[in-house]
Amino acid sequence: MSDPKPRRPNLLRWLFARRSRVVPPPPNAAMLAPLVQVLVAPLAGDPEGRLRQHLLQAMTGRAGLAIRAVEGVVALPEPYDGAQLVAAQINARHLLAEHDGDVLVIGGVDPVDGYGLRLATPSGEESPFAPANWLGLPAELGAPYGDLLHACLLAAAEPRSEPQRQLISGMLPGLAATVAPLAQKPPMALSPRAQQAVLVTFGHLCAALAAAGNGAEIYDRAADSYRAAMKRKAAGQPPLESPIIFRHLAAVLTAKAERTDDVQVLEDAAAAWRSAIDGIPRGQFPGEWAALNVRLGQVLYRLDLKTGDTNLLKEAIACYQAALQVFTRSTNAARWGEAMYALALALEVYGDQLKSAEVLERAVAACRVVLEVRTREKSGAAWAAAMNTLGSALFLLDKHGRGTDHLDEAMVTLQSAIDAYKALGALKPAAVAEKNLAHVMRLSKARRDRRVADPGWAEE
Repeated sequence: MSDPKPRRPNLLRWLFARRSRVVPPPPNAAMLAPLVQVLVAPLAGDPEGRLRQHLLQAMTGRAGLAIRAVEGVVALPEPYDGAQLVAAQINARHLLAEHDGDVLVIGGVDPVDGYGLRLATPSGEESPFAPANWLGLPAELGAPYGDLLHACLLAAAEPRSEPQRQLISGMLPGLAATVAPLAQKPPMALSPRAQQAVLVTFGHLCAALAAAGNGAEIYDRAADSYRAAMKRKAAGQPPLESPIIFRHLAAVLTAKAERTDDVQVLEDAAAAWRSAIDGIPRGQFPGEWAALNVRLGQVLYRLDLKTGDTNLLKEAIACYQAALQVFTRSTNAARWGEAMYALALALEVYGDQLKSAEVLERAVAACRVVLEVRTREKSGAAWAAAMNTLGSALFLLDKHGRGTDHLDEAMVTLQSAIDAYKALGALKPAAVAEKNLAHVMRLSKARRDRRVADPGWAEE
């Protein structure tokens, strides 16, 4: 008899067990650990500020939060376009910087859905709780909706210190347990779009718990919640919300694959990244579109290393080239450098598979331009990684070309990478670079010995 299919652990049981092990904070915990500073901007559709005041009262006194109203308009109309979203993110970052805030609450009030809230953080679109994500909550903000918003505000914060990180990670499991029943069966009293938003938000909470080291299986719960959200597509829903959910799904699947090394999860992640790209119009969101292509390329690159499927590597190279049509050295040097380095890695592996000097020369050229913007002093490990890749590509160029023209440079380059890694205490990548250097030295010795023993060469 075959073994039964393993069952996923019950999320509610896990969360409540986690909550039971959390030691209640002492009365002066707020003084010992910095609270999450939450700012609430004026809400559209609330000209007298009555519902904003109600929101402030509902969140005031919540553990881990310090909440206050701020003035400043961060408008994001429904539906919004790319320029409006970018403007909202920029304005939000300025407001957060001006008031030293961790999370900014923006949005409006809808006569049907109640609150339609969006959160913003200093990192902007990199956060799952970016302004593009909408959360619909009833106007009364009673339990468990107030708990859901409380959990979101904590999970959205980007910890500034270890005490703040510990404060957030200690509270999130209990709050997630409180709101889990709401996500397992969103109330029919909520509009379809609000039901979808609850599921997406709970996915964010599970992803935050998993990222904090609470178990890779929690990524499954995040993925399940995102998939359930996609089944609740509402009439009149902004067209960007579906690809945004695919982006979140792809991110949690990628994160799980990094921890489990599961090929099937990587394949699912690649499919989700493709779906996100298909739904994001490049013309309106060029930066987001390009960033998604880089993420897809990275997953495809890892898949090729696992499966040896050259077509995946070709697709990855195409993704990086597409991203480099948007990210340029002059306008976004950091993103350009990331995409160019990823392209160099893919070209190196592809050139090795094809034994193609032409492709390997492209890998070498890509590494050299990356090293024009990455320096050892400013970039540290990123500089060492580029040096390691350059040294490896130079080695492969001579290995497949049967020459020795690039081996000396490869040895010097790899030794520099080793020195930099060791100075940073990065012993594992240093060991990889040392293995690469050993390959170069063996090939160099073999080629020298062969030339000395060759009578034809001796006569010359």
